[in-house]
Amino acid sequence: MNGLQDSALSVNYVRQLADQLQDMGVDVARWLGDQGFAARDLEHAEKLMSWDLFCPLLEQALALTDEPALGLLFGQRLRVNSHGIVGYAAMNSSSVREVLQVVSRFLPLRIGLVTMRLVERGRYLDLCIEESRPLGALQSQVVGAIVVALKNVIDFISLGRCTIARVAFVSPPVAGDRAETLLACPVNYRQAWSGFSVRVEQADQPLTNGDPDAFRQACQLCEREIRKMRAQLSVRAQVRGLMLSRQPAFPSLSETAAALHMTTRTLHRRLQEEQVSFQEILDEVRRGLAMEYLKRRDITIKELGYTLGYHDTANFRRAFKRWTGLSPLQFRQAPGS
Repeated sequence: MNGLQDSALSVNYVRQLADQLQDMGVDVARWLGDQGFAARDLEHAEKLMSWDLFCPLLEQALALTDEPALGLLFGQRLRVNSHGIVGYAAMNSSSVREVLQVVSRFLPLRIGLVTMRLVERGRYLDLCIEESRPLGALQSQVVGAIVVALKNVIDFISLGRCTIARVAFVSPPVAGDRAETLLACPVNYRQAWSGFSVRVEQADQPLTNGDPDAFRQACQLCEREIRKMRAQLSVRAQVRGLMLSRQPAFPSLSETAAALHMTTRTLHRRLQEEQVSFQEILDEVRRGLAMEYLKRRDITIKELGYTLGYHDTANFRRAFKRWTGLSPLQFRQAPGS
């Protein structure tokens, strides 16, 4: 387990998933053992587990339970105290808007699989959840769990005075009408974005249980942990993580340098010291995303090229063939893709 992965989640969530599976009658020791883990590996809640390790666990959990609503049920069991210091900061916020700002800002301390951004559209404040890396067939499970878990946080902190008005999922429905039942609001699928909306007037209502001093101290602790996490990352990993969090609008060299609090010259020099260029990292990220997205059948090659920043599909095809030796169509049609 490695806290330096750019796509990771708190081991505490894996332990909570184990509890969910046990409640559903699954032999948890065998579930963990089949993937090379033991219960003791889930004892350190401050650690992060990489997506590459968690993905097979989640896939096997779905196979063992045959429960398409597993992500929703898992999210339902998570409470404010499931989210560590980020949950504590949220609990002492002055409004639901501030809760969502805190969660979006410090999310990497708990989960690196997605990023979040707030968008105010008329009467609604939308929390948009975006993949830091393609989650493939597991996207609906991960995003569903996050939406339900955040609903629990909002319900608890606002004492029911702020409710989720609507939910959107990019994916098609996987659990029938279970999501609408659990979320108690309209749920729309195959949308342009995933996330949920709250009404602005509710999001900005003062929360009576907020503690400004405790909130400030919790945010300071979160900031220290974020800085510590970033300091342990190579510059290459920081650049890659930033690209993944901003995709499909990949930042330029100057924008990346500004985000990392460096000059463009310093960033260029630091990358040279690590024997890599900015363009090589961008190509690496684009290649990984392209290979993941091509495994899905719901996006055309033209759409994928545009998503990755290629306005000319021919340029995307040439780049992909340079990376892999195959055209995008050949890769998509290859066995096992």
